[in-house]
Amino acid sequence: MDKNGMNCNICGNKKMELFLKTPEGDYLKCLNCGVVQHSNVPSISAIGKIYNREYFTKKKEGRGADFIGEEKLYKERFSDRLKRIEKRIKKGRMLDIGASVGHFMSVAKEHGWDVSGIEISADAVEMAKQRYRLDIQIGTIDDINIEKGLFDVVTLWHVFEHFPDPLSPLRKIYDCVRDGGLLVMELPNIESKEAKSDITKWSFLMPDEHIHHYTPKAISILLETNGFKVENIEYASGGTGIGEKMEKLGIAGIKNLLLKIFPPARWMRKGLLKVLTVHGSEEIMIIFARKIKQNPR
Repeated sequence: MDKNGMNCNICGNKKMELFLKTPEGDYLKCLNCGVVQHSNVPSISAIGKIYNREYFTKKKEGRGADFIGEEKLYKERFSDRLKRIEKRIKKGRMLDIGASVGHFMSVAKEHGWDVSGIEISADAVEMAKQRYRLDIQIGTIDDINIEKGLFDVVTLWHVFEHFPDPLSPLRKIYDCVRDGGLLVMELPNIESKEAKSDITKWSFLMPDEHIHHYTPKAISILLETNGFKVENIEYASGGTGIGEKMEKLGIAGIKNLLLKIFPPARWMRKGLLKVLTVHGSEEIMIIFARKIKQNPR
């Protein structure tokens, strides 16, 4: 155990070093797998209070996003993610954990999937049901009883890094996925060049929300010691940086207006994201892991 009294939550390593001090507490780095974990772990109830209606409709000081105003952008991204899933498995039953306001669930439903969702925010669930009429429950994966082996696919889009204890939800996920089923998660990569260039300015640091920051090695260790085989890790750009600069200048509303009244703006943004990814951006990891028939430790 290190001098801070913490072992690595992922590999159990006892050697941890200070990675970064933030106003919310220290981040510690495992010297074995590279995971970075927060020393100040909030309760689930404290986490739940963050995700109010404003969080999903208005980005402020680096927190939240305009999920409603940027609906088309989110659905375009999720259409891409669904295509990646459908290359690996036939359509069936899907569970989206941390479903937010339901954009991914809506895309999956439109493509013929039998999709259910779980979301900790009552406000987000209300918006999702009003907008898309989805089968979505309020709570966490640990709160809800789910039949074993019920789902062919479980997805988590920028959710897993928020879990204070990643082992408990991962074991529940293992139980609810059928043998040979797929776990798909998207999360930031703290080994990316964007993170390393200046960690204090990295848009995905978010110390008040992101409890763990994973490396490809760390997430692979965690999954493969808990009943999954990582088949592939794909990478994507986290963003163009244009929106962030406009927000700092106080003109983010212009971006949303352009997206609404000038459709080519969406295509231009989509093209720029592709260019960034082609040219080596690994800021975002998309992990595809298959459940193997064995009991996790």
